[in-house]
Amino acid sequence: MHMKTTAVHVLIVIAGSACASSAFAQDSVSTTNGLPGDAVSAFTAGAGANNEQTNDYVIDLSDRVSSWSRTFRFGPLLKGSSGGTSFFTSIVGAQAASNKFTQGPFLRPSYGVWDQAPGAGVNFLRNSTPGTIDTSARTGQRFAVGFMEFGAGPDNVFGNGDDEQNIISGIVNFNFFESRRLYVSRVNAAVNKANGTLGTSATASFGMGGVDEVGNTHFFADNFGLTAGTSVQDKRYIRVNAAARNRTLLNTIANTTTGDINATRTPFQTTNSAVVPTIIPTVVASRPVMIGGDFLGNYQFEQVANSMVASTAYLPANGSPRGPVSFSSGAFSSLATGGSDAGVAAVLSRAVSDTRTRGFSVWGVNNDGSIDSSTRLVLPFTSGQIVDPTDGFDPTVIFATPLNHEFTNYASQVSFRGGSGPVALAVLPGGDLLSSATVATTGNASSVPQSFDNYLAVARTNAGTGVTSWIVAAHTGNAGGAAGGLSKIIRGDFGDDGIPGTGDNGEGDGSLDTGPNASIGRLAKANEVNPASPSGPSISSPAMDRFGNLYFLANVSLKKPGPSTKLTQALIKANFDLGTNRYELELLAEVGDVIAGRNSGTPYQIQFLGINDGDSVDSGAIFSGSIVQDQFAKVAPTSIYYGSPYALGALVIRTKIVYDRNSDGQFLDPTVAGNSGSPDQAYNVAMIVMPGYIAWDFNQDAFINQEDLSGYITAYLDESLDADYNEDGVLNQEDLSAYITDYLSE
Repeated sequence: MHMKTTAVHVLIVIAGSACASSAFAQDSVSTTNGLPGDAVSAFTAGAGANNEQTNDYVIDLSDRVSSWSRTFRFGPLLKGSSGGTSFFTSIVGAQAASNKFTQGPFLRPSYGVWDQAPGAGVNFLRNSTPGTIDTSARTGQRFAVGFMEFGAGPDNVFGNGDDEQNIISGIVNFNFFESRRLYVSRVNAAVNKANGTLGTSATASFGMGGVDEVGNTHFFADNFGLTAGTSVQDKRYIRVNAAARNRTLLNTIANTTTGDINATRTPFQTTNSAVVPTIIPTVVASRPVMIGGDFLGNYQFEQVANSMVASTAYLPANGSPRGPVSFSSGAFSSLATGGSDAGVAAVLSRAVSDTRTRGFSVWGVNNDGSIDSSTRLVLPFTSGQIVDPTDGFDPTVIFATPLNHEFTNYASQVSFRGGSGPVALAVLPGGDLLSSATVATTGNASSVPQSFDNYLAVARTNAGTGVTSWIVAAHTGNAGGAAGGLSKIIRGDFGDDGIPGTGDNGEGDGSLDTGPNASIGRLAKANEVNPASPSGPSISSPAMDRFGNLYFLANVSLKKPGPSTKLTQALIKANFDLGTNRYELELLAEVGDVIAGRNSGTPYQIQFLGINDGDSVDSGAIFSGSIVQDQFAKVAPTSIYYGSPYALGALVIRTKIVYDRNSDGQFLDPTVAGNSGSPDQAYNVAMIVMPGYIAWDFNQDAFINQEDLSGYITAYLDESLDADYNEDGVLNQEDLSAYITDYLSE
């Protein structure tokens, strides 16, 4: 081969030029202003192009810089379905992301594309026709997301027999070298009505469980609160293979029937109350394995395809579980006593004498869902046994009556509607097991309303000794903020005053500020942000990546120019420092953030990040199943530093966004009182958050410099497949040309 000659030649040819790729996506608005918008109908099926059961499109994510000056990418991956004449979309409830990535060919041979084009999109009635991009020869990584949505139905009245509930799946492909661009297949996995016309009764109620990387979607169905269906309260676990959905059919779940029988299975059916299921992914177990539980204390697992087995071996003697089951792939040595280890599972639990939910049971899981060894981790209540190492906060001292502290976020509708589940866990690269859940400090977590004071408790179990130690990662406090160790601070790169946009010393220099006034804000209680809030929690359940970092929604008080403070809700990352065993908080997004729509050519504003509802945690908040715990292909674990965005695979969050359709700088939802006649458009969406990975950052240090170019050229000349830049399995001149073009574009 003449690779050295080729390398020199390519460098000479393209040294003075760079090609910027164009942007495409389903961030979209309709061709007309205001209602009804361009969300697709859940009930449009049939042959031909005028079909909304599956939609294939491309979305380019927009960069957002966090308070730590780290780049993350955001985009409205999936809109809720059409909300009729009075709302733009249905309400997005519990959501989930696949635990793993997989690799292989793209799901579809082509996807719809449009670039900076208001009005273009996939709705054949309300959008102009997009272009297409050929992906028949493309390969890359794949993951999936899913959510449950609900709407009032054609009569626009919630709580009666025509309410609509749907399960929506999204199967996502992307290339490592262009990870900003996602190729999405939106699939209407299941509906609870035969059609969307007035007077059609609902036949099921749904709860979102889990989804795997190829689109197998697990959910719970019953006929609670419905007039249609059997008189017996039938409960079922259902799996839909979203990739195999027949787009000419509605997959209506009704009594014992399903509309798309070839794509739908029912591994479990009972008259007992059950919790939403989750999934052991296909890439781990070679088939999708359903796991869940019931209110009799049984852990239910799909030991043989389409058949469930019950066991209580994971519980303390005569103990009982609370809420849905969580799962993380990756074996923990002291719990992995079987021969086919899939990972670890956890559920909140009580011992027989408990009156509070003070622990969680953790067990090793085999590929067939069966139990290996188990243990139970119990929340400490003695001063000094659980402390925040960052600020010295001791919840047993600061919050009243430590014996009343208990794990929360499983009450009210969560067990039946999701999310899944309250306990986040991961096996760290060094082998230790990290587990975390939200603690309530007053009231009783098994009843409602939930308390406003919360903290995230983290248990670290040593792989060698099996000993568990506890710390606090985040906590509310009071309006005193960080003073006296109350209310955990959020850190940033906003200068010595902690206020963005003032240009003071240290602002925007890429380093975290450490001065006495440098915090950018703090966590707050829900009733600080909204004095009319009837209940907590103030902090959602956490999701955890492979490196122990936590992602959660929280009420916050943020410094703003003026100087002033803003009380709002935010997406927070708690960065885990493995060496010091402590967490510090980073702001990723807040209500009010405006994001440039790269494909619609229209900016949109985040207007809702729900944490609590009328009496408990909101099912649409973050839970442990909201995250892809893998990293991007070619990201070496050894390159992931403290605070690195590259630790994240992908995170799905539910939010409401409003597009500024007339470019007047206002974001006015016309369905909100006082905004009637606004041309803007509002959608409930499943928002995706991914790291701002730059493929030409060859040494993965988050900086683009000569070391990256030198490293790539060396790998290319050594014929290393690490230099296979376009991921086609072949190392050739196309890889070198593409890499250098991207490198020069910086």
